[in-house]
Amino acid sequence: GPERGPEKEPDGAASHSGSQFIHIKPAHNGTFSVYNQGIGILGSCSVKHMAVAKPYEVPYHMKFLVADDHPLCVAMVALAIRQYHPDAEIVEAQTLESVLAQLEQSPVRCLLLDLSLNDCSGLVGLARIRALYPKLPVLVLSASRGPAIARNVQLLGARAYLSKDVPRSEIASTIYRIARTKGRARMNSCARTVPSRETIFSCDGARSSAQVPAPLTRAQLRVLPHLLEGRSNSAIGRHLGLQLPTIKSHCRAIYRALGVSSRSQAIIEMQKN
Repeated sequence: GPERGPEKEPDGAASHSGSQFIHIKPAHNGTFSVYNQGIGILGSCSVKHMAVAKPYEVPYHMKFLVADDHPLCVAMVALAIRQYHPDAEIVEAQTLESVLAQLEQSPVRCLLLDLSLNDCSGLVGLARIRALYPKLPVLVLSASRGPAIARNVQLLGARAYLSKDVPRSEIASTIYRIARTKGRARMNSCARTVPSRETIFSCDGARSSAQVPAPLTRAQLRVLPHLLEGRSNSAIGRHLGLQLPTIKSHCRAIYRALGVSSRSQAIIEMQKN
C-alpha cells in the first residue's frame, strides 16, 4: 500500500535518536513529563526551568581602573569617563598593590594612573605595571609638567600622558580614543611592547609633535623593576633565569633610553613625578 507518514504524537512534542523516541508531554500543575518509549517516564520539570537556548554574545563591558589617592582627582576622572561612557564600571585604587590586585582579578579597558600613590612615587609603579601587563592601555595623569616626564612615560609604553590641569573635555576625549581599542589587561610573559599610533602626549595642555623614543622592549621592562629595587645584575639574572651578559645588555639599553650612565642615575630618573 501507499507509504504512511509518521504518526502524530498526541498532546506533546517528540524528538528521536534512531528508533528511540523522547516525548515531552504536558502534565498537571504546569509541569512537563519526559519519557522514552522503551524505558518509560524519565522525569519532569516545571515550565520556568525549561529555558530556551538563545544566541550568546560576549558583553562589550567598559571597565576603568582609576589609580589616585586624591578623592577630588578620582571624582574628576570619573566625570571625564562618564562623558562618553555613562554606564561604565569605575574601580578605584589608592596604592600600587591595590592596582595590581585589581588587574589580577579581572581585565580593564584602561588604567588611569597617577604617578604619586601612597606606596610608590614616580615612574616605578608604571614600570612594574608595564612589566606585568604590556598590553594594558595606560593613561598617565600627573600634576607634574615638563617634557622629561612625558618622554619617560612614553618610554615605558603608556598610551597617553596628560597634565591634571588640562580641560576635562580633553581628558574625556583622550579616554574615549584609548577605550576604542580592544586591548585588555592580561598577564603575558612573552609579549613585546609596541608603540601605538594613537599615543597622545600633552604638556601644559598642548599635544607634542616632537620625536619620541620607542618604548622599552618586553625583556627590558622585565629587568627594569629589579634594577630600580637596587638588585645586582647577578641577582636579577637568577630571578629571571637569564645569563649575566644578557642582563648587562638590557641594563645598558635601559641606561641609553633614559639618557643616564649608571644604575643610581636610572633610579633617580625613574623616581621623578
